[in-house]
Amino acid sequence: MKKNRYLNLVAILLLSILFSRCEKAQDLISAKMEAKIDGVEWKSITRATNLVNNYFLIVGTSSAGEIIEITILGNSEGTYNLDLSNFEFSAIYKPNISSTTENYVASSGTIELSELDTDNKKISETFQFDAYKNLTEKISITEGTFENLNYIIGSK
Repeated sequence: MKKNRYLNLVAILLLSILFSRCEKAQDLISAKMEAKIDGVEWKSITRATNLVNNYFLIVGTSSAGEIIEITILGNSEGTYNLDLSNFEFSAIYKPNISSTTENYVASSGTIELSELDTDNKKISETFQFDAYKNLTEKISITEGTFENLNYIIGSK
């Protein structure tokens, strides 16, 4: 009986430490990354956002292991474009977390970085892009959104 109380106390202590080290629990709940891939709903279950050398690096992974990686070549609010003459962001869609040969690389699209909160280190944006695998197989990522993604500042 005493052992169970001790284990419960340790578990409560560990959970308290975990939640005190995390950003506010509400921030974790409100953060999201979603899109449609060729019209099919995609939602991330994990998200990682870094600001490195004035570039935002954003990675979201779905429960099925699909990954969307976006690099924004800037660190301010505004519209970022990708086309043959303008490379203000890059993006990759990976249909399988373990695949290195099935990746789709963005060839055109836009990202609207609509909210940049430097005090709380959060970003929100919308995105859409077309991506190709082997220059022939095309997918369209549409209705993409990031909301309240916490970012960390790193260096390379």
